[in-house]
Amino acid sequence: MLAIFARTTGGFMSRQATIKDVAREAGVSTFTVSKALRNQPHVAPETRKRVLRAAARLNYSASKSAAALVSGKTKRVALLIGEQITGWFNGNIQEGVYDVLSTHGYDLLIYRAGTSEERAAFFRNLPAKRNADAIIVVSFTLAQKETKALQELDMPIVAIHSGATSFSQGSIRIDDCESEIEAVQHLASLGHTRFCFLDRFNPLPEYSWGANQRIIGYKKAIDRYHLVDCGVLTMDPDREHPARTAADRIASMTPAPTAICAWSDDCALALLSELRQAEIRVPDVVSIMGFDSSDVAALAGLSSVAQPARDIGAEAARKALQLINGSPLTEPHTQVKTHIIDRATTGPAPRDEGR
Repeated sequence: MLAIFARTTGGFMSRQATIKDVAREAGVSTFTVSKALRNQPHVAPETRKRVLRAAARLNYSASKSAAALVSGKTKRVALLIGEQITGWFNGNIQEGVYDVLSTHGYDLLIYRAGTSEERAAFFRNLPAKRNADAIIVVSFTLAQKETKALQELDMPIVAIHSGATSFSQGSIRIDDCESEIEAVQHLASLGHTRFCFLDRFNPLPEYSWGANQRIIGYKKAIDRYHLVDCGVLTMDPDREHPARTAADRIASMTPAPTAICAWSDDCALALLSELRQAEIRVPDVVSIMGFDSSDVAALAGLSSVAQPARDIGAEAARKALQLINGSPLTEPHTQVKTHIIDRATTGPAPRDEGR
């Protein structure tokens, strides 16, 4: 922590000012300082002004730890994230949560449970119980013992993109299944009949609920609109050149798909790069639809299913704050719409579907 050099009536002090320093500067008790700074009654207006002026001269701000002793609240919300903290979806969730919390004087604590070890440690130690007033859980399918552990926290819990909501008092998510149905339907309306789905290998199936729902939606749409399923390809990031392998398999398929739905923009963009290197024209020969509509997708001209991740994070934070304040949620469980953004990677099905 940086030292604060604050001017006092006796000169300078090269440490962080305390409530005792403010009391000494204002000539009142620490109890009066506490009441004045928290705008409580029974403090004379002139005394309050004197305390505020003293606090300003000393650059004093009451710590949240000290405030917690009085209010019983930490003024913090915990965010439990699986997988990458810096990924597009999780990054935007964090931005949305922070946007709301910061305007209400709350801090954001981030816990990552991206591996089996990190996850086990979190649920074994439950650090959020001591450090936060609420917890927001992102994209988890919880085991029974994990659900029980969260319920025993006796604190507000909000779920984002979770397959089950029994452990939470509030939740918000998109309909991954219906969103993928709409993606296939859109491509079918362009004349495409032969489809392929590009999935991502995930060694931790408890994080795969959303992706699984997208595959379910894809297969439902194939059946509903009497289309041809050329298969589900899986990109394993731990293997060498996973996108190139997927592109080679697509190029060798007979009959070949003319439309590819990817579980995320990242997968779609990696495949797009490999197809272009193989001189397979997109969208003249094959159309590609991503999922997320990330900033990079927009720059690359990738068509995508757009989900408002930042808005989802903001709404989750609003629900958490309502629950912290003891207010009932008017809409405990919220489902957010997605929409398709057509860019440069989708077009009409080729007249000659052979390569």
